[in-house]
Amino acid sequence: MPRKVDITGKRYGKLVVISFVESRHVGDRKRRFWRAKCDCGRSIVADVSAFRSGNSKSCGVCVKGTHRKSGIPTYRIWANVLSRCRNKNDDGYYLYGGRGIKVCERWEKFENFLADMGERPKGKSIDRIDGNGNYEPSNCRWATPREQAQHRRDTRLSFDIADEMRELFSAGVMKTDLARLYAVSFAAVCCVINNSRWVRGVT
Repeated sequence: MPRKVDITGKRYGKLVVISFVESRHVGDRKRRFWRAKCDCGRSIVADVSAFRSGNSKSCGVCVKGTHRKSGIPTYRIWANVLSRCRNKNDDGYYLYGGRGIKVCERWEKFENFLADMGERPKGKSIDRIDGNGNYEPSNCRWATPREQAQHRRDTRLSFDIADEMRELFSAGVMKTDLARLYAVSFAAVCCVINNSRWVRGVT
């Protein structure tokens, strides 16, 4: 019978084992589980072999300490911005990253995004001043839905935008999404797609 070794107090990466929890069967083997505390303050329970093999070196959530910010609205907005610009599996990718919209290099770190934009004010969300521009300090602001609606009313159609709309529609983008993307009315999108008469400079 294998000797029961006490690993209390031992360090494995960012984890320090603080106590034995229980022994239980996993498959056909009996395993000993221990509680360990990560340097970030979060605790986990893992099999002793996970510590020794190096599979458990941290709580699994802390990445450069940003997990503590993961619950705040500002962090979620930043994460969503990165996702829709870089993750091809994101539902909104084709409206952002798929169109070439990028996140500036400085904003690859949440700390820089927070320093530039500040905490999200209550009732506001991130808004790009130029709807075809990138996510960067000079092109972003916190705006209320009303302010964003006003921004959309300021958007004007052009022949270049009309050509882009038709190209995206041919690629499968829905008219409702085009209206949201270019901040124009659904009726205006229909006129462009159907090659009906539309007035340049009118939403």
